[in-house]
Amino acid sequence: MTHLRDLDPKVITELTNREFTCRLVTDDQADIVKALECIYSHYKYDYLHQALYDIDYFKEILQGGRYVAAVAENKDGQVMGFGALDAHPWFDGLMEMGGLVVNPIARGLGLGDMLDEYRVEIGR
Repeated sequence: MTHLRDLDPKVITELTNREFTCRLVTDDQADIVKALECIYSHYKYDYLHQALYDIDYFKEILQGGRYVAAVAENKDGQVMGFGALDAHPWFDGLMEMGGLVVNPIARGLGLGDMLDEYRVEIGR
């Protein structure tokens, strides 16, 4: 089991670029770590679903289709926003909006709206 705390999570404190696009998180460990560091930047280890800090668990739920994760990333590779779609527990094939996190230094740039629109498109 690889936990984010074992990797000394990095918190970005300065934006190098304000042009963002949304994309899906892959099951590559480095990509998962960037997404989890975005969650960590806001919540530290107080995020509701503690298991998400476990990189292997995160990879498993991505690969199993129970979870679809997206990030808002700038052209310099800084991930400043994270949003998820979760499989509905009662209705097979139905996804619902999950967590949404924007790094505090990137608030006010419209990343939350951008991730919401992206997740709605993915959900369709």
